[in-house]
Amino acid sequence: MIKCFKISSDSKFVQDYTQYEKNLQAQHDYVHNFLKEHEIEAPRYYVKGKNLFIEATDNDIAKYGSQLKIPQSPHGFRGFKKNSQIGKLFANADIKLLSYLDKPKLNYCIDLCKVVGGQVKWTEFYFEYDGQHYIKIESEVIDVSNLPDWLAEMKVSEWYAVLEERKNNKNEL
Repeated sequence: MIKCFKISSDSKFVQDYTQYEKNLQAQHDYVHNFLKEHEIEAPRYYVKGKNLFIEATDNDIAKYGSQLKIPQSPHGFRGFKKNSQIGKLFANADIKLLSYLDKPKLNYCIDLCKVVGGQVKWTEFYFEYDGQHYIKIESEVIDVSNLPDWLAEMKVSEWYAVLEERKNNKNEL
């Protein structure tokens, strides 16, 4: 089942999502500057707690190989050892920048599933366009009988039309 909604700009969900995006950008900027400052060439990274994991290039391995853990994932990401120079420097960063960023989910704000026990598959697609916020939900069970004031149901075709318009306008820029 698919349901689409407009979300009021002054809702707590939009405020939380906006803060999440700011925090995510701040974390990205910090890590990007950290990598640049230490001449780490890794094209991809991820942060877990106070640990930095990188997709190490040959140059990274040559320069920091003794400070890197053995790859733990099938994607080849390697974390810096906690007691290594880079590991310690990274761990001493502002904890808010390194904390796990929990992406706001609509089902955390309101109960649209009304399922007792068990789990229900739930996916969301959120975007903002021209000052208005939109979300599409796909789930086996969605109960829209008691929506809050800040959430307005819309036709799926209208939602896709707005998404298409947004894509077309981005391409023109």
